Amino acid sequence: MSRSYLDTETPIAALATHPGRAAVAVVRCSGKGSIERCASCFSRPKTLLGSQTHRLVHGYVIHPGTGEKIDQVLLAVFRSPQSYTGEDSVEFQCHGSAAIVSTLLAVLEQIGFAPALPGEFSFRAFVNGKTDLVEAEAVNELSGALCEAARKDALDRLAGVLSSQLGKIRTSLIDVAAEIEARLDYPEEEGPDSDASSSLPYLDKLAAVKVQLDRLSASYAAGRLRQEGILVVVAGKPNAGKSSLFNRIVREERAIVSPEPGTTRDWLEAWLEMGGFAIRLVDTAGLRDPAGDIEAQGVKRSMNLVRSADDDSLVIAHPILTFRGRNCRICGRRPHRSRYLR
Repeated sequence: MSRSYLDTETPIAALATHPGRAAVAVVRCSGKGSIERCASCFSRPKTLLGSQTHRLVHGYVIHPGTGEKIDQVLLAVFRSPQSYTGEDSVEFQCHGSAAIVSTLLAVLEQIGFAPALPGEFSFRAFVNGKTDLVEAEAVNELSGALCEAARKDALDRLAGVLSSQLGKIRTSLIDVAAEIEARLDYPEEEGPDSDASSSLPYLDKLAAVKVQLDRLSASYAAGRLRQEGILVVVAGKPNAGKSSLFNRIVREERAIVSPEPGTTRDWLEAWLEMGGFAIRLVDTAGLRDPAGDIEAQGVKRSMNLVRSADDDSLVIAHPILTFRGRNCRICGRRPHRSRYLR
């Protein structure tokens, strides 16, 4: 039976760390009765039930059916409302093998926890007023930050920097709306000599709001690049040195280099960090009239990459990749000054 995010009465549990082999894994539980439920599968139930919030308790996970010890763990207790979700929460810090994690999750499901839906902990934090949408998104961005610049941006949003700016804009708009409504409700207070100039204070406030919104809008493109990374496509004719350039940049022999034209049949990518930014570097098949079906597919994919690159991407085109008029002779794209290097 499928669950809904609106079902906030059911306690939930999920792996909070990356799946796979690790020294430590964290399994998070949240919801009404979480501490009591976890005590039913813990070797020191009274200690856990009496623990203060933000405390660690050492012990063993015990299988509720067989009494078998499953793992030696540390339990972190977070009592409502002093938790991420605003609910009673418990985090199991167990050893990070897949066998232990899967067994622990099965035990938690057996004692009444439902598997958490994607993002459900953050959803409950939002519903319970522990975070707003901007900060909830920042949690996901911070955990997936590709570079130092993305980490700083996400941490600022998590700390409420963007929310504070949006809050000030909202307050300004509410103030203007209240003043306009008061004028409409009590026009007699304006006086017989009032004219259009009396509206200038409102226009000034709205103009100031527009400046703030324009500044935020202008920062979006740079923020998206920091978060998603900058796409750099190396394109050109066969044997132009694209793969050699790719290998030189990544400092590894990733791409096969050969005097034979058409060696690269498919695109190859590598992620690296330069100047605090994440770079997605893509080596492509040589752009020419293909000699066979396999090479034709490689050329097609290469052209699709160049065509799909947006204005924030960079295409490194070898000098042999000539341009006819204002468009690339091979792929048909217009060479934007900030996008194409020749």
